[in-house]
Amino acid sequence: MARIRRASDRYHTQIETILREKGPLVAYDIRQAMVGRWKNVPTPNQLGNLLAKNKNIKSLGPGHKKSFSALLDGSGTGGVNLWALIEQGD
Repeated sequence: MARIRRASDRYHTQIETILREKGPLVAYDIRQAMVGRWKNVPTPNQLGNLLAKNKNIKSLGPGHKKSFSALLDGSGTGGVNLWALIEQGD
């Protein structure tokens, strides 16, 4: 296996591994799975950029996740993107 030199390449591999194992997730859940498994993980802002720029990952549209700030404004849920891995056919 080739050595991965850049942190962003390593993060892409880690994100794809999590999505392959767990299926579609929101960014918060992806990061929580990474924190429990690897020592170096991207910040929430970095993760958003990595998800948006990765060609193997697609946004499935808005999902909903309960959040404290959403409860304060009375809506009860916050809009978040659901992300899924697109498997490339050989």
